[in-house]
Amino acid sequence: MKIKNGTPGVLALKPGQAGVMERMDGTTANYGVIRLEPDALVHYTGQGLRVMWKPDMSAEEKVEADRLKAMLKEQDGEQRLMAMGHIEVTALSRIRSIW
Repeated sequence: MKIKNGTPGVLALKPGQAGVMERMDGTTANYGVIRLEPDALVHYTGQGLRVMWKPDMSAEEKVEADRLKAMLKEQDGEQRLMAMGHIEVTALSRIRSIW
């Protein structure tokens, strides 16, 4: 995996960091790091970032974002957020580069 800022390997991936990844198939996707596992990146998707971390939210959007963030702390919350398209697990071997 190439890192656009020059940091080698997965050292550039830290919880809370957001950026863009290029996958081995050439597609790109926004990500927000939740955690790094030995062989995978658990991250917010572009959709998840827009819904849960959008700046300048309306009161209604903030209520929904807080509900979704609280869901992540629940026992099956991560799976539920994956089913909703807000979280994804990407194998590190599928990531060509990040920036």
